[in-house]
Amino acid sequence: MKRSITAILCGALLLSGVAVYAQTTSSTPRQNREGVKQEIQKLRVENKASTTQQREQFQEKRGELVTDMKNASTTQEKSALRLEIEKVRQSLLQKIKTQKEALQTQIKKIKDAQKQELVLSLHDSLAALNERITNQLLETTDKLGTILGNISTRIAKTKAQGVDVTAVETAVQKATTAIQAAKDAIKAQASKTYPITISGTGTAVQSDVVKARQALMSDLSATRMVVQKARETLQQVAVTLAQIVKTTPAATSTATTTQ
Repeated sequence: MKRSITAILCGALLLSGVAVYAQTTSSTPRQNREGVKQEIQKLRVENKASTTQQREQFQEKRGELVTDMKNASTTQEKSALRLEIEKVRQSLLQKIKTQKEALQTQIKKIKDAQKQELVLSLHDSLAALNERITNQLLETTDKLGTILGNISTRIAKTKAQGVDVTAVETAVQKATTAIQAAKDAIKAQASKTYPITISGTGTAVQSDVVKARQALMSDLSATRMVVQKARETLQQVAVTLAQIVKTTPAATSTATTTQ
């Protein structure tokens, strides 16, 4: 009797196990497929996000590299130009000294000793004024070059986004030429001297001093105009780039996302 009951229980457990196994095996393939799909989708999302991040990091690093290269190049150009101007000024020292010695001989026509000293002082002040103004203009062109380098970096990033930057690249070429022209004008101005030549006495002395000063101021004004033109061409570059970014949704949205 006990054996028959045991046999019945074993049979029942065996049947229930078979049923559970059958149920499990029948539902597992569907669950596995869903799980695999979810994992694949998850991997796709993660891969896409990773690719986008890598692309952004690459563009950022590329931009930083371009900026570093431009800054290094700009620094070298600054040093080279300043060195050239310094050499020019050193070469003028003897010339200025000779001109002053000639003036010291000429001012003997003036009987008033104080006026003699004043004329000599004005001679020195003209040279100092020319040096001071050319230094200021050189500082301005240095800043223009730095700004142009920064704008060029932004243009490169915009171009990498597939935006047509032909117009602004043309503006950059014009600005580069204008800035170089300004540097050349400053170098030429730094090489000039403005000696005072005494032609007589009395009012003639004043006229001779004014003549030398007017020559200096006229040349400085012309040099300033060349630098101002460079500034205006650089402003046009910035305006052109702003217009391109403003009218290009892709560039605008990307710039917003980056910020």
